[in-house]
Amino acid sequence: MWPDYLVVIWSRMKDPVVRLVRALYGHPRAGFDFFKHLDWVLTQLNWERAESFFSLYWKETEALGAYVDDLEQGGDEANVHRNWDEIHQLLKLSGRGPLYKFIGTFNVRLNDSAVVVHMKDYAQLLVARFKQDIGVKGPLRRLDVPGVKEGFQAGDDEPGEYAKIASTHVAGTLYLARACRPEISFTVGWLGRYVKKWLKCHDRGLMRMFQYLEHTTDFGLFQYYDPRDKGLLYFSLYCDSDHGGDKTTKKSTSGWLLFAEGPHGTRVLLDWGSKLQGGVC
Repeated sequence: MWPDYLVVIWSRMKDPVVRLVRALYGHPRAGFDFFKHLDWVLTQLNWERAESFFSLYWKETEALGAYVDDLEQGGDEANVHRNWDEIHQLLKLSGRGPLYKFIGTFNVRLNDSAVVVHMKDYAQLLVARFKQDIGVKGPLRRLDVPGVKEGFQAGDDEPGEYAKIASTHVAGTLYLARACRPEISFTVGWLGRYVKKWLKCHDRGLMRMFQYLEHTTDFGLFQYYDPRDKGLLYFSLYCDSDHGGDKTTKKSTSGWLLFAEGPHGTRVLLDWGSKLQGGVC
C-alpha cells in the first residue's frame, strides 16, 4: 500500500512517469527481452541454434522454432512432450512471469511424408477456462458441428449472460482457428462481430462452439507431401459464399481454402478464411 500523500500526488498528475521494472507485453523491447531469456533457457537444456536460420533450434531428432512466446516443435512425439515439460519447468522456476503456460500449445508430428499440426494442449486450456468461468465442472454436452446459423428465439434480443467474458473466450479461439482449425473459422468470426453487443443468441453460439471443441481437442491439419511432386505443385483455390446468411445484417459470408497439390497425392492447406461481405445481399 502507498502512503496517503503519494496517492494524492499520483491522482493530481496528468501524465505520470514511473520506473519500468520489467518489459511489458506490447513494449517495443518486450519480445527481445523474452527471447533473450528463452535463448538462455534452451541453451541450458542443450538445444543448439541453427547457424543458417535465426531462432531455429535442434536437439537429437527434434527441431524447434521460436517467435517471441510462440514455439513450434517437431519430431518424435514422446520426446516432444518431454522437451515441453523441461522448458515449462525452467521457465516457471525463473520467475519471469506467466508466459510459460502458453508454451507447448503448437505441436507438429512428422509421419513419413505427412505433417500433422494440432493445438490439443491449447484447446484443452480454452475449454477448461470457459467451464471455470461459467461454473461447469462436468463434461459439456457433445456436439459434432460448431455451426451457429440458426433462427432467433424469443428473448434473443436481450443482453447475454456471457457478455462480460465473451471477448476473452472468443479471442482465445481466434488464435486456434487461424493456426490449425479451419472448421471453426465461421463460428469464431460470427461471434467476434458481437463481443461489444452481446445477446442471448450469442450465448448459445459460444456454448455450442465449446461443446464442439471439448470433444475435438485433438483435431488439426493433416498435410501430405509426396517427394515425387517436387517441381510439379500447383495451387487449388476453393471458394464460396452463402446468400444473406447473417440473420442480423442480412449480409453474405465468403469462405475460401487454398491448397498446394500435386499429381502424386500432395495436398497441403496453405490458407483459409471466413469473412463477412461488405454489402447487403
